[in-house]
Amino acid sequence: VDDVVKSMYPPLDPKLLDARTTALLLSVSHLVLVTRNACHLTGGLDWIDQSLSAAEEHLKVLREAALASEPEKGLPGPEGFLQEQSAI
Repeated sequence: VDDVVKSMYPPLDPKLLDARTTALLLSVSHLVLVTRNACHLTGGLDWIDQSLSAAEEHLKVLREAALASEPEKGLPGPEGFLQEQSAI
């Protein structure tokens, strides 16, 4: 949780926030599985699944923001533009 909070401080890096949030959600999901199996819990815990599903939906939004923050791969950068000009 500390890593997620630290990644929210400026300057905000959406890819880092996505990675740390994904790691946290995976850890929580693993903890849920271990706890269910260790305690032989089967019913009455639908709220856990609903909460994890809601968290996954939020994670999708973070992932989309992280992908949107990446520069376009197909567009040449300044170096590529200069190389094209020198070739002409």
